[in-house]
Amino acid sequence: MIGCRLLPLGNGRLGRISPNNYANYFLIDTARPQDSALPGLLGDMTVISGLDAKTQTALQRGSTLNICQFSFQNLPRVLQRLEDMNTTAKIKRDFFVKVWETYYKLGTKEDFGTLEKLPIVAARSESLTEYEFLTVDDFKAYKRPAILSDPCMPGSRMFNLLQKHGLLIIDRQTFPKWSFANEWVRDEGVETHGGLYRLLRCIEMLAQQNGRSIEMFIRTLFGKDLELFEKLGNLICCANLTSFNNQQADRAKMILRKLPIIPSIKGNDGAMPYLSPETALLAPSAHIKLDKVKRVQRFVSNTWASSHSRELDFLEIKPISAENLLIQDFFVRLGSTLSADLLEPYFQLLNSHGTFELMSRLPVALDGNLKFSMANMLYDHRSALFQAAFHHREVTSFLHPKLRNLDWTRTTLVRHVTSDEIYLSCARGIEDQSKLSLNNDLLLGRASRVFDFLRWETPELRRICGNFQTNMWRSVPFVPAQYSDRNDTLRDSTMRDNVPKNRLISLFSGVLPEYVDICWSQKPFFREAPCKTVLSLLPPGYGRPTAQTVISHLQFLSQKRRQIASAEFPSFIASAKACYRYLQNLGQRLDIPEDHEIWFNTDEESPSREVFNNSWVSTMNLCLGLEYDSRNLQYARSSLQTFVALLQNCNVRTIRGPIARPPPVPRNGDMPYSAVLLAQFQLFRVEQKFVDVHIHIGGEKMGVHKVVLCAASEYFQTMFSIPMREEAEHIIDWNDSGFTALTAERLIHWIYTGEMKAIAASDPTSEMEQLLELMGAANCYLLQDLKEWAAYSLYSVRYIRPETVRAVKKYALECDAKVLVEGCETYVKENLDIVERESPEAL
Repeated sequence: MIGCRLLPLGNGRLGRISPNNYANYFLIDTARPQDSALPGLLGDMTVISGLDAKTQTALQRGSTLNICQFSFQNLPRVLQRLEDMNTTAKIKRDFFVKVWETYYKLGTKEDFGTLEKLPIVAARSESLTEYEFLTVDDFKAYKRPAILSDPCMPGSRMFNLLQKHGLLIIDRQTFPKWSFANEWVRDEGVETHGGLYRLLRCIEMLAQQNGRSIEMFIRTLFGKDLELFEKLGNLICCANLTSFNNQQADRAKMILRKLPIIPSIKGNDGAMPYLSPETALLAPSAHIKLDKVKRVQRFVSNTWASSHSRELDFLEIKPISAENLLIQDFFVRLGSTLSADLLEPYFQLLNSHGTFELMSRLPVALDGNLKFSMANMLYDHRSALFQAAFHHREVTSFLHPKLRNLDWTRTTLVRHVTSDEIYLSCARGIEDQSKLSLNNDLLLGRASRVFDFLRWETPELRRICGNFQTNMWRSVPFVPAQYSDRNDTLRDSTMRDNVPKNRLISLFSGVLPEYVDICWSQKPFFREAPCKTVLSLLPPGYGRPTAQTVISHLQFLSQKRRQIASAEFPSFIASAKACYRYLQNLGQRLDIPEDHEIWFNTDEESPSREVFNNSWVSTMNLCLGLEYDSRNLQYARSSLQTFVALLQNCNVRTIRGPIARPPPVPRNGDMPYSAVLLAQFQLFRVEQKFVDVHIHIGGEKMGVHKVVLCAASEYFQTMFSIPMREEAEHIIDWNDSGFTALTAERLIHWIYTGEMKAIAASDPTSEMEQLLELMGAANCYLLQDLKEWAAYSLYSVRYIRPETVRAVKKYALECDAKVLVEGCETYVKENLDIVERESPEAL
């Protein structure tokens, strides 16, 4: 039979039998589905099925002929022949269905090893009638974007679009239903674990084939059809994402994070785009409504998020940090402004996630204009001090009212009075308000609230004053000053003029109210006193007037003395004495210009206008140690007697009068002079000697006794012992003697009694002139004791004064009164500058 055409073929022809181990013809078993399909498919290779079993066995004996029983091993040749014949895909598909049916009935594990390497898996692409064929190995290795068909696929727009871009839908009839122990052959429907992973891999491959990222591929594919995004998301999220095996989980997660399958919050336009988990943002809290946020579509829908916590965990979609949300979506930038429609969600965010660290690091505080600011740049709205200081710019200085009830505003984030710089800003706030057209009472009320902080000894105030870095706030005019609308007196008008129109002064310029009497012309006064700690920061007087200020006030009183009404005299005098008392209590030397008439010097309690005006004396013309006025010098009267220490500290000179000396000793020893004279006179009287001598002077005639005169002075003894006119006429003419009748009377009185007749109290200069005249007469008539008594009387502060000392000295020299001369020289030496100013050259 070899070489003979004896084989009846399926196409009606006969096949040649040849000795070849390469089978050209196949014996078929009509009980096998694949065999039954061959005659119609490849009739020229198929032996008809009518041969009996014995014949078929003989033809296959030894496998030496080109005839064999058709098996899975022969499929590669069949496939090649079908390819050569340009067999339609539909015919191929139908044949492959028969192959798999045969495999399910008769196939072995070894047979499957053959089948999985053959392109016998049919898959539809864009056209539902056209097929592509791939191997099971290709499918297993994800070499082609192919998935198993599913009941939900027919008519599905989503899968249709994917097919148009290369997705292959495998015909389940051409796909193995089981693979023995191989786990990969499960039901790989897209709604199940295995099918979902394959779908993800297919989408990844399609994106790569289209040269796009996964997210961009899907967005381009679906366009604006949100329903497609929703279906894809539902398809994926309905599967159990957590059941991926270890090999699949990471890859699946990577692909899923790139798919736009997460619904976002609806925007103002109502659109709800879908986000990829990679770019999706989860709000920090579900209750925070972000629908007004400009880029709200970046956020996962709160509704979806609340029902898909498992998917969120698997896809690693974490809530955005409050910090990033603030920066990226509320655009928190120092100085920028928050949109008004975002205020409510902004409040919700801060209320739930506003930590101290966040609030202190970012400018999340809002002022009244919704402008972002650091919290420590705004002030505590609950503070009356801040409300008063920044009332004029309340909108920009305090937290927005919406944020004021947040817990974090009760911390130290917002500004409190914790430093002198902050208090300086408060002081300047009042200063700024003073430049506005505000009612004075309103301005002063606010200034008082700011100043009240300085009135009380609080730990906060001590801390600020103890660690201050700047003292600028002490020079800012924010302190309420005393002010009076009265204009009755010079004091009222002057004090009013010292206060600015806004009635605010600085701490440096003000004085405590208790010192108003001693400097009301020079300084404004605090309406209320600051506490001691604050006063200690105000050198040099700690709120008290300086010595120079008080001296200037005294100068003011002196200069204005002629301009005031008599009714103001007591006030001026009391103010001057208060100044003297204050300066004296300072106990320090003061430098006062000598020509400033600041000393009110009088003995009268209620002086007349003339006395009041003339009682103000300068340091140069005031002198201690005097008991009388001396030319330009005045002695300190009762109004200044209690302020001697002050006068000395102000360089008021003290005149040191002549040192007291003992009276002259009588020349007759212990026997009283009068007794000697009287005894002598008694003798002369008894003997009637030297009687009837008369002294003529100044129209007066004085009867004396020669004997008395002679007993008193050798001058008279000589006069009456030689022939002279006096002896002959019994007349002594003293009209040209150079002294007065009063001096002559005192001289005769001395001769008869040995006592110097008292000089009637009068002007000190007149008294001094009488004593000088008496001393001269005593010297002329050699009455030494009388001369010494006269010199002794002159040696007194009443007569030896700066303006008289040189004249007294000159006269003493002429009379040879040595003791008086020495006293005058000592006086001049000790008070030389005053003597040179007050005393002209001695005549």
